[in-house]
Amino acid sequence: MSRKSKKIAAPQSGAKKASPAAQSASKLLWAARLCLAGAAGVAAYLLWYSITKKPMAGCGPGSPCDRVLGSPWAYWLGLPVSAPAVVAYLALLVSSFAVAGKNQPKIANAWRVIFFVGVAAVASAIWFSILQVSVLKSICKFCTSTHLLGFCGVILLLSQAPLPILPRSQISILKPRDLVAPVLLGLLCFGVLAGGQKIAPRKMNVVGVYQGAFSFDLREVPLIGSATDPHYIVSLFDYTCPDCHEMHNQLLAARQRLNNSFCIISLPIPLDPRCNYLVRTARPKHAQACDYARLGLALRHSSLESFQKYDHWFFSLPATPPLDQARQEAISIIGQAELDKNLADPWLNKMIEKSVSIYAKNETVTHSMRIPQLIIGDVVNAGPVRSVDDLVTLLKANLSKATL
Repeated sequence: MSRKSKKIAAPQSGAKKASPAAQSASKLLWAARLCLAGAAGVAAYLLWYSITKKPMAGCGPGSPCDRVLGSPWAYWLGLPVSAPAVVAYLALLVSSFAVAGKNQPKIANAWRVIFFVGVAAVASAIWFSILQVSVLKSICKFCTSTHLLGFCGVILLLSQAPLPILPRSQISILKPRDLVAPVLLGLLCFGVLAGGQKIAPRKMNVVGVYQGAFSFDLREVPLIGSATDPHYIVSLFDYTCPDCHEMHNQLLAARQRLNNSFCIISLPIPLDPRCNYLVRTARPKHAQACDYARLGLALRHSSLESFQKYDHWFFSLPATPPLDQARQEAISIIGQAELDKNLADPWLNKMIEKSVSIYAKNETVTHSMRIPQLIIGDVVNAGPVRSVDDLVTLLKANLSKATL
């Protein structure tokens, strides 16, 4: 009797192992999601800063990110650009999960959203990076992180699009012509963003005198107080002028009496013919006035905090210190290398030239070359005031015309 042998079937695994190509695609998709989530998170932090105005880590007054976030380019028609950035990156993140579904019509629509928002996001990232480098000449570490994460996330995501022109696509859910409208719409949105910033920039941190003939960016000029104070005045002074020394202390006392309701734009106007064409005779006590002015401006060019520290030290002294002593104090605040670099910057000369131009304009109004001089709204006071009480009276009468 013959015996029949039976083959015992090997147990089958419960699921098919994904192909190497599918595994690679899944990893790239998750990398894209992580980048987009990071971009949305940093953009949300920037939006929180724009709304609350609370300090950001490592972004003190005058720092690169302070200059970028305080510039008109950080806004679009009054709205912080971080707001649409958060929406865009979240939309891309949600769409990245939608394309992993099984419903092909929904997948196709999700890809259209990705191409529409992705093109706008990439163009915007390039635009804001160019602005930082070429216009603002300051790099915000938070803004740059957002742009870099968003750019990488979009590129990684688009590399997974199911198009026949991409090598990884085995099934063509989309055709190139299906993406013409989303891409054009994305470029249009970017054009509206950039155009709005160019045509209607937000006016912030910029004040002026003589009906705007002379304007100042409060994030660049020497400033006592804060750019968030309700009002501002302009003070023209010489570091070597005893009356200016006294006026400076009177201004601080008056500011305290008025609850710090105004900031002081401090413009050095050296009474030295080497940098002031209006001065025709060199006087011994003002012989180094240009050097003192450049030293003070060099501190401001580093940061507002450095300038205010130096300003407090200088005017706390009973008289003008020797130039070498002032220079050593500047070095102790910002260091030798930083000071030398700032002193070589053409910005210092431009600031002095602007101050001299305002000094010349004041002379046509007051018919006086006396300093110190104060510009409060549309009123110019030439020469010292008798007391803090008189100064407070003058300020109260005219501060309302100089509102930030």
